[in-house]
Formats: sequence, structure tokens, C-alpha cells
Amino acid sequence: MKKAIYLFSIFFFATCMTGCLDWAQSHYTPQVGWSQFIKNTTDTLGISIDSETGSPKLDTIAVGDEVKFVVAFNAFANNLLGAKINTDTTILSMTYGPLDDIASAMLPESDPANGQFFFADGYMGVRIPVTFVAKKAGSYKLEFIATSDSKYSPATSRITGNVK
Repeated sequence: MKKAIYLFSIFFFATCMTGCLDWAQSHYTPQVGWSQFIKNTTDTLGISIDSETGSPKLDTIAVGDEVKFVVAFNAFANNLLGAKINTDTTILSMTYGPLDDIASAMLPESDPANGQFFFADGYMGVRIPVTFVAKKAGSYKLEFIATSDSKYSPATSRITGNVK
């Protein structure tokens, strides 16, 4: 009888303790990262920290320069619901792709031409190739927003730069 009470107590304790765990979902802040920035297919753009804003800043480029890089949006254990890339299109001309690798994950309301990507449940991260061409002189800001089903979502990352 003591053995039965002992086993029942262990089983009851274990059952009660698992009720305290949040098995349904882990909440991680989504992250945005990027590869090296390649200018005109051969030169690597340097990145420094802007002393005024504390955000990353790309080396200055000239009108007509083409810059390519890959941006990664990661939701970790959560579902990545969306990825957005914003910039001033009067200064930079943006294109995305090829998007063959993520086409099956994108929902119909996605608008790749305008940097808006929405994803079905079950995707935790994507990489999006980005190309921009400097159209006119000025300062620009690239803004990347990752949205997930985490309570710590969305996450925003910014890079600034100048075109001369």
C-alpha cells in the first residue's frame, strides 16, 4: 500500500508540475540580420556605427552604384508572419529576388515589389536577396521589420547611408 501511495504521489506531483510549463509556445524576439553589402559586384561596403544615432551606417556610395546583399528574418521557435523592407524610393531603387526559394511560403497578400512579405504558419525564417541602385544624392535609411506570433514581436533593424 505504501508503494502505491508513493507512486501515486510521484505521478500526481509530476502531473501538477507539467501544468506550470508553457508547452504551447516559446516567445522569442524575432531578429533581422544581413550579409555583406557588395557594391558593383566586386567591392565590399564597410559598415560602421553612426556616432549620433548608434545605428549601423554603410560607406558612402555614388549615384548609379548597385548594391547587393541578403537579409535574413528569423523568428526562432515562433512562426514568422511577415517581413517588411522600407526605404526612401526617391533615393534608392529596390528589387528583391530571386524569390524561388520562398515563393511557396509567401501568402497571396504579399507585395514583393514594395518589400512586403507575408508567410504561412510553419516558417521560422527566410532569406531575401536585395538589390538597390542609387538614383540620386542624399541620405537614406533601410528599415527591416520582422513580425512573428511572439509576444515580443515585431523587431525592427535599421541601416543608414549616403549617396553622393
